[in-house]
Amino acid sequence: MIPMQKQNIKYILFFYLLIILGFGEDCIDDEEVLLWNICYNIEETTEINYSYTSLGEIPSSIGSLINLNYIHLSDCGLSGQIPPEIGNLENLTSLQIYDNNLNLPDSLGMNINSNLTGEIPVEIGNLFNLRQLDLRNNELSGVLFTELTNLINLNTLLLSGNQIEGQIPSEIGLLHELISLDIGNNQFIGQLNGLKLELDLKVGALDTDIK
Repeated sequence: MIPMQKQNIKYILFFYLLIILGFGEDCIDDEEVLLWNICYNIEETTEINYSYTSLGEIPSSIGSLINLNYIHLSDCGLSGQIPPEIGNLENLTSLQIYDNNLNLPDSLGMNINSNLTGEIPVEIGNLFNLRQLDLRNNELSGVLFTELTNLINLNTLLLSGNQIEGQIPSEIGLLHELISLDIGNNQFIGQLNGLKLELDLKVGALDTDIK
């Protein structure tokens, strides 16, 4: 095969790969939004599910997928912050963004560095239908906002392995559906007061004087 033919084949394969990956794809205005080079239908998309891939930042446009009820992003090399627009997803029942400060196992032959930082958006307090909130093993900081107690349907709250600090709001005891709470390996201080629930508690070194 002559060199020119080889070069043409390389170009064809390159552009074919771009098409497969969705690079340069134009989304339909008011019908689709672009997330990680893929167009998602605003009305029809109900789940976002990624693991063991490098995604980078979470686009703010995710807040336009109003019918999302499930988000799962684990070991995805995430960077930046959780966008406040995620609070627009009022139909969300499960929000799982975890294990994003850990290196992937060598057996996968991948090395994805993650740096998901910043505070937990207070807008998450708008997700009244949320049942599971899993933000373990990131680099999240700040304090635990009291609006969390708006999540009256929450049954699982997993926040371990971050840099969250300050007091745990006693109002968390008002979450009567809560059955599993994991807040260990953070920078919390004080006692767990006001919790009158039977919980699966994992709180690390925190004083767990439950009253």
